[in-house]
Amino acid sequence: MPRVKSTDKTREQLVKTVTSLRQQIAALEGAVDLLQKERDTLFSILERAPYGVVYLDKDGKTLFTNTEFTAITGYTLEDVPSTSDWFRLTFPEEQYRDEISASETWKRDKAQRETDSVFHKRLKRVFFRSFSVVCKDGTIKEIEFRPSVLDDGSTIVMLADITERKQAEEAFRESEKQFRLMVQHIPDILSVIDTDGNIIDVNQHACESLGYTRDELLGLNVQDIERDFIAGKHAEQWKRMVPGVPILVEGVQIRKDGTAFPAEIRIGMFESGGRKLFLTLTRDITERKRAEEALRTSEKRYRQIVDNADDIIYGTGKGGCFTFINPVAARITGYSEDELLGRHYLDLVSPAYRNDTERFYRLQLIRRRQNTYYEFPIVTRDGTEVWLGQNVQLVIEGERIVGFQSVARDITNRKRAEETIRELAYRDALTGLPNRVLFNDRFTMALAQARRHQQRCCIMLLDLDHFKEINDTLGHSVGDKLLRVVGERLTGLLRTSDTIGRMGGDEFLLLLTDIARVKNVTTIAQKILGAFRNPFAIDDHKLMITTSIGIALFPDDGDDADTLMKSADIAMYRAKEKGRDNFQCYSSAPR
Repeated sequence: MPRVKSTDKTREQLVKTVTSLRQQIAALEGAVDLLQKERDTLFSILERAPYGVVYLDKDGKTLFTNTEFTAITGYTLEDVPSTSDWFRLTFPEEQYRDEISASETWKRDKAQRETDSVFHKRLKRVFFRSFSVVCKDGTIKEIEFRPSVLDDGSTIVMLADITERKQAEEAFRESEKQFRLMVQHIPDILSVIDTDGNIIDVNQHACESLGYTRDELLGLNVQDIERDFIAGKHAEQWKRMVPGVPILVEGVQIRKDGTAFPAEIRIGMFESGGRKLFLTLTRDITERKRAEEALRTSEKRYRQIVDNADDIIYGTGKGGCFTFINPVAARITGYSEDELLGRHYLDLVSPAYRNDTERFYRLQLIRRRQNTYYEFPIVTRDGTEVWLGQNVQLVIEGERIVGFQSVARDITNRKRAEETIRELAYRDALTGLPNRVLFNDRFTMALAQARRHQQRCCIMLLDLDHFKEINDTLGHSVGDKLLRVVGERLTGLLRTSDTIGRMGGDEFLLLLTDIARVKNVTTIAQKILGAFRNPFAIDDHKLMITTSIGIALFPDDGDDADTLMKSADIAMYRAKEKGRDNFQCYSSAPR
């Protein structure tokens, strides 16, 4: 009986233990569900954020991107699975990427940097400022990065497109620059007037330029010395002026003696003593007007030179659309000036070269190269491909790139000549087949491919039987024609992936790749022998000629090109010894 009581007590304890474990498991499952809900809530919040969001683990792996991130950059989570992929895609120019990686924009204390992962050290060095980022569609945007490192080492990075803000800041800086110039040029005519146009202050240069004393000017209205200012053509600008936004107009200044001169007037509004006043800086632009007239004459002359140039001269905006072209461009492309202006230059580039050409122009914007030479083909209106060699010049106003100017020349004939030279270097002059140099190059690549994929390839060495007799009896002209026809017949028997070359004399080499079975090689050899038994029609002759074939297989008969060539040569001479008009494989030939 005591033993039974002990067993009951043990069972009771086990029940309590199991119940406790079940409660703990239920609590853990609840905690897991809660964590999952919190995670889903976090991602839901991040997805609806009005800015781009990237969530990274401690090793720099991208775990989440929201819709706004894709809207800003064009990239999805699949495009940038890690920070290294992000840097490679968004900063394709290596030097610029290195400059970003070396940046020390914001720093942490030394101890913190030493304990952080390599990724976070890089993150803390680079972000917290804006960069020029190449988006997926090739556009370049100014994007501001704001990261937050969480306790577990993961990071949430917020992105904002500040391209328009940067442009606005640039416009504001330009406005400030204009105002500073206005203040710095006090030696020009300076005057302060009230809202009715009464002159209440002037500088000495105003008196000297206009021929009045100071007291005389202070008793005048601005319309007495500048008739278009308040009541004339600048009246609307005058009415719309607001403090801090100066305007620049041109008018005619009238001296005391009645003479007049063209003037450039800078006007700013400010408040003093509770009333609105206007500060004007007026400059005599007589010389500038003369210079502008001279410039117009010069531009007209320049335009005549451009219009009569033998080369294509054109300009594009920063976006790549034509802003001007000369008649040669219209003549070579086949499109009129009206058809080309406003059109994107890539529309004319040959499709196979569009990506490379677009990349070239994009790099010019990033690197700010002043003058670069580039060659590319265009397709004219009638479908003809024309190669252009051009010098590309960046057009910069202030510090901003606003477009490109290019001088291009038709280099189609040179390209054709270069292609002919390449053909002569790699092709047999008589048959047009690959020569020994090109054949060996393809042979080397075929061997590398066969090794990589553990495949067979084959080389056949063909020698025409009694070819010397044809040359001796019918002449070399007939012999040369026979060699050309032999090359054509052999080419018709092979796959497009195979290569036939002429080594010189009456020897031909065949390279067969991706051989599944040795029997396939012997079948092709028999087909070649059968094709040679048909007569060759050369001029008025029907020539009967046979061939002896030596065959070497990779890797059975050699592991390199030299060994395989020697093996094929031995097999070919074995075929000669067997009475010609047959083939021999090196592996079955006597050693």
